[in-house]
Amino acid sequence: MAGTTVGRRRAARGAVALALALTPACGPAAGPAPSAAPTDVATAGGAPDAPPIAPPDAPPAEAPDEAPVEPPADGPGGDGTRAEVPGTCDPATEAAVAGTVAAQLDALGVGDFAAAYAQASPFFRTLVDQDAFTAMIRTRYPELLDVATRRLEGCTVLNRRAVLVVALTATDGARRTLAYELGESDDGWRIDGAYDLEPPEPAPAAPQV
Repeated sequence: MAGTTVGRRRAARGAVALALALTPACGPAAGPAPSAAPTDVATAGGAPDAPPIAPPDAPPAEAPDEAPVEPPADGPGGDGTRAEVPGTCDPATEAAVAGTVAAQLDALGVGDFAAAYAQASPFFRTLVDQDAFTAMIRTRYPELLDVATRRLEGCTVLNRRAVLVVALTATDGARRTLAYELGESDDGWRIDGAYDLEPPEPAPAAPQV
């Protein structure tokens, strides 16, 4: 969540593309790589009726190659070596990462932009202030303000970075599949940014009478 490494540059891009510190939704395990949400992540502190992230129909998919995830220089610790290949999030990591994303989505669902912004990483917040974050969500990611369903598509992790892929459907039928990049800190998992894995699908046109 800070720096000029490939991961940070990607995070910066994600921040500009989707500066939303997602609260509880989907999430990957400790480490960098595409992440996914828990099979059934209970929403945290959001709209009472906000749906949890539904489990995928198939096993979590591997994080996309383009997912900007670079392991920290200090590696995972221990013997000083570091894992070079992202792996699937373990249950605990997946639940933690998904919880952060779900929390942000819940906050956005009730219009609490301050709470949603609080789920962003310190790095993200150095790039985008709360006012800019709010404007970005309203103009570029309006689907996040009225999510009807959210489904975990994959969660990968490498060291202290993770990537969580979530498919979202708004109440008007618009669809969006986002990859959330998160980093683990002393405060838990926080969102560096998010970006579209596929072109957004607009709401279907109303039938003509």
